[in-house]
Amino acid sequence: MSILRTVSLTSGITIGVVLCLAVIAIAVSTWILGRAPSGGGGAGRRALRWAGRAAAVVLPALLVLCTGALYLNRSGGYVTSAADLVEAIIAREPPAGAPRPLASDAALNAVPAGAWRASFSAQDAGFLKTTWKGPISGIELDVDVIAPRGYSTDDGRTYGVIEALHGFRGSPDSIIDALGSPEALQRAIDSGRIPPSIIVVPSLNVDSDEHDCANLGGRPAIATFVAQEVPRMIAATFPNVSRERAAWMVMGLSSGAYCAAWTAMTVPSQYGAAGVLSGYDRPIEGGLARAGRRVAEQNTLSAMLGGRTPDGLRMWVLGAQDDPYDAGGTAKRLLAAAHGTDSVTVDVPATGGHAWPLWVEGFPRLLEWWGSDPAVFAAVGLPPRADSTTAPTASETAGTAAPGASGEASADAAAASAGAAPPAPAGAPAPTAGPGLFAPGGAATIGLSVSAAVLAVVVLLRRGPVRARADGGRERGRRVRIGAARRRAAKCLPWAVRALGVTATALLICVAVAVIANAAGGFYTTWHDVALLPG
Repeated sequence: MSILRTVSLTSGITIGVVLCLAVIAIAVSTWILGRAPSGGGGAGRRALRWAGRAAAVVLPALLVLCTGALYLNRSGGYVTSAADLVEAIIAREPPAGAPRPLASDAALNAVPAGAWRASFSAQDAGFLKTTWKGPISGIELDVDVIAPRGYSTDDGRTYGVIEALHGFRGSPDSIIDALGSPEALQRAIDSGRIPPSIIVVPSLNVDSDEHDCANLGGRPAIATFVAQEVPRMIAATFPNVSRERAAWMVMGLSSGAYCAAWTAMTVPSQYGAAGVLSGYDRPIEGGLARAGRRVAEQNTLSAMLGGRTPDGLRMWVLGAQDDPYDAGGTAKRLLAAAHGTDSVTVDVPATGGHAWPLWVEGFPRLLEWWGSDPAVFAAVGLPPRADSTTAPTASETAGTAAPGASGEASADAAAASAGAAPPAPAGAPAPTAGPGLFAPGGAATIGLSVSAAVLAVVVLLRRGPVRARADGGRERGRRVRIGAARRRAAKCLPWAVRALGVTATALLICVAVAVIANAAGGFYTTWHDVALLPG
């Protein structure tokens, strides 16, 4: 495994090497098909001939598919090394122990002050990184910080903090690169939509298993690390961040979205707001999902929100109605569960799936919403922005939405305005309405892509070698009638056409595989989403 860890799966060099191998494979496959006779020989020779043709089709397609997968992995930061990929393939989820409590205040306060300070190294402009070990949890992981332009620990300003949790599989790089968070943060600050703030992105990858939000028996104390130790480390290392609860927001994507809401409700003294981008209501992965029905019910977000003592917690919940994990239903159930001074704002677009384009478009709206509360600016010692309004409480949003509080209404009203049914109970299956016929995951798209790939394979296997013989015969018959230059061109043309055929077949196979995989996962549900893929 140590050797495999040196093979980066996010490096441009790795992508370039695999791309070069794909080009070589196309050239070799073109030669194999051009040299393969179309008939004759015994059964053994025929079997060998067909095996060579099959390899000539499969190998280029496999390498082109690997090139595309590596490119997407680089933008999403899903696995970072070959060893991580192997561990992900062979991983077996461990049995989950009972939930354990967080670290006590006494234990946290007993840690020497110096143990909370970390040494960050500057990477790119405004990007800081450290590998830090929690003094109580014992977890040692990367923590990245995104600072706005001109940030300094002694610049005389007070900063808010956004702690961002990535999904599974994922890494801090995905929050930074794929989400475009540095640029979105700077634009929001420059426009006065939010006060000066930093983004803190801890890694959640304690091992190759699914993420746990909670401290569980037999597992690393990830909740202590994320919700207690990292905030203390940030406050000690960046002395000009606010200590006020209102200035801290925890947010996340996918499984990180569930963890963000869970964390905000579990450690209410630390976070005044939570951003939930395509989260699920009932735990469906990690230790909380495997610890039994009672634990899963106790850690269902809507049940937690409905059963807690309100303390002014604010939530912004994004969930497309065609999300395969029912993120739209999660948003509506959380809205229905909020009461007292707790408030929930929902954003439930009809389409968007469970994919980066939805989150990239939603992240600026999350920042806009966060800064709309005057308490956020007050927590860093600044007057509220000109259009700030006091965030309505759950009781105010249980009826008609207050003026300017877009998306804040009762669950039934939100569903009706979106053209959907009221929220289903927690744990109910996701909506069964599928994509349109010609959507990225539609039946017609799947059928056309598979048919095109199969047709290309059949034509390449049957006509490639035949063309080789016919081209050779015609070329010999014309030698007397054409010049040397035209003869060379006539000889090269069939090989060029064959190379294009091999390339087109490989691409069509990859498209078919990608369409089927996307349909199975429900990631990109509109062509608009596909057009927004990183490129």
